Amino acid sequence: MEASMSAPVDTVQLAVAVEKPTSPRLTDLFGMDAARQFGESLSLDLKDYKGGKIRWSDIDPGCLFYGPPGTGKTTVARAIAAHCQVGFIATSYAAWTKGESSTDTISQIKETFEVARKNAPCIVFIDEIDSFPRRGYGAHNAAVFTLLTNALLTEVGSSRGVVVIAACNDISNLDPALMRSGRLDQAIEVPLPSPNDLAGIVRYCLGADAHRCSDIDRLALLCVGKSGADIAKMVRKARRIARARKMPLSDEHLELAITEELLKLSPAQRRVIAVHEAGHAAIAYRQKPDSEIVVSLASAAAARSIDHDGALKSREEIEAEMIVLLAGRAAEEVLLGQVTGGAGGTENSDLARASRMALEGIARRGMSAQGHLFWYAPNGAPGLVETTCGVEADAWLGEAYQAAVAQVRHHAVFVAMIAYALIERGALQGSEFAHIDRTMEKVAETHSKADMLAALNFPHTEPVGIQ
Repeated sequence: MEASMSAPVDTVQLAVAVEKPTSPRLTDLFGMDAARQFGESLSLDLKDYKGGKIRWSDIDPGCLFYGPPGTGKTTVARAIAAHCQVGFIATSYAAWTKGESSTDTISQIKETFEVARKNAPCIVFIDEIDSFPRRGYGAHNAAVFTLLTNALLTEVGSSRGVVVIAACNDISNLDPALMRSGRLDQAIEVPLPSPNDLAGIVRYCLGADAHRCSDIDRLALLCVGKSGADIAKMVRKARRIARARKMPLSDEHLELAITEELLKLSPAQRRVIAVHEAGHAAIAYRQKPDSEIVVSLASAAAARSIDHDGALKSREEIEAEMIVLLAGRAAEEVLLGQVTGGAGGTENSDLARASRMALEGIARRGMSAQGHLFWYAPNGAPGLVETTCGVEADAWLGEAYQAAVAQVRHHAVFVAMIAYALIERGALQGSEFAHIDRTMEKVAETHSKADMLAALNFPHTEPVGIQ
């Protein structure tokens, strides 16, 4: 998102910077319904508080925004401050720990909230709050970390006139005391944009140049799996391309910016990515034909909403999601005869996400096939997790992968047709998968499965049992 404009608040002249944002507006944000609702409700409460209609104790003391990096957690916090027309202090764990000692850090925390109280009503935004160590875990510097966390706990929720909005990527790392009633007692997810929100974000980032681009809806689909920050970066790149060519910004420049990395790949490499993403999409479609499925070759990410909170899911449901995550690698094995490392690498990769789901299910959700019910705390007793739960989680991953291979092999023609269409069109969504499915069934009336695979340039795929 673009940087907001802010006016200074002059009531207090201390080291802690206090702003009064004027933008972005809550109406400028897309895909953040729950966060927007919190901001709108807070604005009404603050108005009633200023008018003497309610007490400060009637106002929610704070909330936690969580989600992947770059999804706009800082932006929405700033937008809430602008909507409420109150002071805004942006800080973080890193900012507070720049000093030479824990005493300096505690002083920074206290000073931040003291400035906020003197500028009340005021919002304090704490980024990276999951960096504060959980008390009671880890022997190294445990006493120091406890002091820091206690200093923060003392301030959050107890400062009259101050609302705390915190942000993190991994909610499981937070000290539970931070989320008790009266502190950050609301947890609001700020997810990656949905396919329906992408076009709005692209238009917002384009600003006055949006009218120059007539194909935004199609181009936005190429951004599936990207964050708002990613899209803002792509728009900046598109503007640079247009300036270098001494031309007004157009669809062509935006598409070049979005597909820049893809254009660097050889046709063979693009084919591998298309097969991988087709594996995800095909198995997701077969599991839930009515679900929202979008796949983009440019972003190399199949967008399928997978809820990682397994509290209300059975072992079978968790395994079904693991199979979708592993189906990309399985598609490479089945259709190409070899696999690349594309399923792994980063902490948000297919293998990383499937591994977390397996370990979480066994170590903390009571999903062990061996009957283990012991709950392992995050960051606690890592040796036990590695030796006991890790072995079983790895075995579960292996079983899920073999199931993914079997399903991809069974639906190999469907996977191959999706891959072919993805190479041709760049992105697929919704009804296009059903259309490919119907086309496959019609062609199958007059052609064998082996012939269909050969026509799609996958002649070496084992045809037995394929449909």
